[in-house]
Amino acid sequence: MRVTILLAGLATNALAAPAGSSRRDATPLSRPAVTPQLKSANLMANATDPDVDRDSCGSVRIGNRAFWTCRDTMRYDRTSGTSVFPVISNSAGWSETSEGGLVAQANAEIGPGSTGGNMILPIYGSDSANEFFPNMPGDCDENHGQCWDGTRWAVWPNSPPMVAAPDGENTVAYSWVPQSNLNQLTLLNPFRSYTLYKTTYSPSQPSTTLPTVSIANPTFWAAGEPGYGDYGNVVRDGYAYLYAQRPDSSGTLLARAPITSIEDRSTYTYYTPSTGWTTTLPSLSDPAATLPNAGTGWQGTFYYSTAFSSYIWIGQALNCPSAEFYITTAPAPEGPWIEPYVLWKGESGDGLVGAYSLQAHTSLLPSGDVAAEKGIFVSFTQAWGVGVETTYVTPLVYLELE
Repeated sequence: MRVTILLAGLATNALAAPAGSSRRDATPLSRPAVTPQLKSANLMANATDPDVDRDSCGSVRIGNRAFWTCRDTMRYDRTSGTSVFPVISNSAGWSETSEGGLVAQANAEIGPGSTGGNMILPIYGSDSANEFFPNMPGDCDENHGQCWDGTRWAVWPNSPPMVAAPDGENTVAYSWVPQSNLNQLTLLNPFRSYTLYKTTYSPSQPSTTLPTVSIANPTFWAAGEPGYGDYGNVVRDGYAYLYAQRPDSSGTLLARAPITSIEDRSTYTYYTPSTGWTTTLPSLSDPAATLPNAGTGWQGTFYYSTAFSSYIWIGQALNCPSAEFYITTAPAPEGPWIEPYVLWKGESGDGLVGAYSLQAHTSLLPSGDVAAEKGIFVSFTQAWGVGVETTYVTPLVYLELE
C-alpha cells in the first residue's frame, strides 16, 4: 500500500530529543545567532530498494523527484538472503516526492532496510551491476576498481550532485569525487585528485532511466589541491559555493564560481577570512584559509533555509561514529558560522562503526531546495554486525524545528 506521509501529522510517534552571499570583503555579517531547536523527531521510513544493498546515500532534487547517489553497492539475493559480489563503488536511483509530504509505502518484499512490513521510501531505476560515476581508465576499472594486489580504487561521492544552470530543457549537475586508493580502509593517497563528473537529465527519458554521466575533467582539482565541492555545496544568487575539507578533517575551505561556468577554473574565486575573496588558490597547509565552525569534520550537508534565513550545515562530528547530528548556521556562505551543537541523536547500529554518512535532504521537502519548512529530513547509514542479514540500513527521519 502506497501512502503519502503528511508533514502536518508529525506530532505523533515523536522520538526522544536531547537537551540541548556574494559579498567581496571579509567583514562578517552582524546579526543575532540563529539556533534552530528540535521540536520533534519522527522515523518516517527506510530509504531502500529491497533488491540492492547500498551504503552512504545522499539526494538532490531534479525535476519533481529526488535523485540519490550512494557509495558501495551490491545486489541482494532474496533466495539466499545475502548480498552478492561484486561490490561496485557507487550507484544511483530515483525516489518520488510530493507537495503533501513524503511518498512512502508498506512493502511486502524482504531485503535491505525492508522487513516485509515496515515503511520504506522506494529507490528505483538502479543499476547494481555498474558504477554510476565510472572508474578512471587504468585504475583497475575492468574489475570495479579492485586491483590484483589487494588494493582498491574507490569512487565514493561524499555529496550528492550539485544542480547548476539548465542546458535547454535538460538539467545539468556536477560532482567533485576524490579518486581514493585504499588498502582495506587505509587511504594510500591522502592528497588525492578530484574528478569532475557531469550529470545530465532529460525530462523526455523514461522515468526509470538514470541520467547520463560523463567525465568533464579527470583531475579538476589536482593532487595536493583542496577538493572544493566534495565536502558540500550551496547554489544561491547565481553562484555555486563549494566546500572542501583538509585531508586530516581539521578545517573547511570555501570557493565559489558562477553556476554558468562550473567547468572553467578561471572563473573561480577562493575565500580567506582575513582578506575575503581572491583569485589565488590557497594551500592546504595554510590554516588562515579555514572557516571556523563550518562543519564538525565528518560528513554532512550544507543548504540554505528560507524558513530560518540562514545557511545551515547538519552532519557528524569528527571521530564520533554514532547517529549524533550536529548543526551550525551562518548568515552568509563564508560565515560567521556559530559553534556547532547537537540537534538530535538517532539509533546507531551494532557494527564496528554504528552510524556514519549523516545527511540532510532538502530534496524531500514539499518546497524542495527552497527549504521553506521549519524542518528537515535527515538520514544516516546504520551498520549492523555479523548475524544480521543486511549490512546497511538508511533510516529517514523528519526533524521538526523551531
